[in-house]
Amino acid sequence: MPLSAFFDKQRTAPLPSLPLYYRLLRRWETSRVETASRLLPPGRYLFDVGCGEGGLVRLVAGRYRFIVAADVSPVALKRASQLASANGVDGRVCWLQWDANNTSPFEDGAFSAVACMSMIQYLFDPEEFLREIARILSPSGSFVLEVPNMAYLPQRLRLLVGKPIQTSLSSLGIDGGNLHYFTVRTIKQLLRTAGFKIRRVTGSGVLAPLRSWWVSLLSGDIVILAEKS
Repeated sequence: MPLSAFFDKQRTAPLPSLPLYYRLLRRWETSRVETASRLLPPGRYLFDVGCGEGGLVRLVAGRYRFIVAADVSPVALKRASQLASANGVDGRVCWLQWDANNTSPFEDGAFSAVACMSMIQYLFDPEEFLREIARILSPSGSFVLEVPNMAYLPQRLRLLVGKPIQTSLSSLGIDGGNLHYFTVRTIKQLLRTAGFKIRRVTGSGVLAPLRSWWVSLLSGDIVILAEKS
């Protein structure tokens, strides 16, 4: 199955219902897209890698002259374009189908900011991807990266009782097709090796400010603001 078809299927397959307790608590949730939008500074050009249905693009479109939003899934890109048009921001966005396992088509230093939400765990070589992001960022450019947190307390408990880590609701593949898992320490090290300085580490979710007090244990994801060295 081609990679694009796998993620198209993931986008269109029905997901199981969320537990009742979680649905009740969602009124106090800060989503990963909201968290990322608060970290992204304004600039000229933004590259949103793994844009999905374009939630981040719609939130931050007014801060940038132009945005390139990429995803491997044509289904996701079509939906993202429709939602952007409905919200009046489609004119300043270029939608690009791109497999991030490959080299990007952009020049060195092309973007003042890059965002990547819950995507690098699906890539064959995350280290090479991060080096590619450093290449296309301008000097002192901002990079906001979000990944699931393998060391989140519920994940530790799952391993303790012999259950596998579960970061995806999708029934496709193993844990929705995840190939890699990260902790705060490992993702920070990968970023530094690729040429980034860590500026802030936080998380999203229900009662996110409390979770961010101890991200490595209390947050289901890791959201990092980094700067190109």
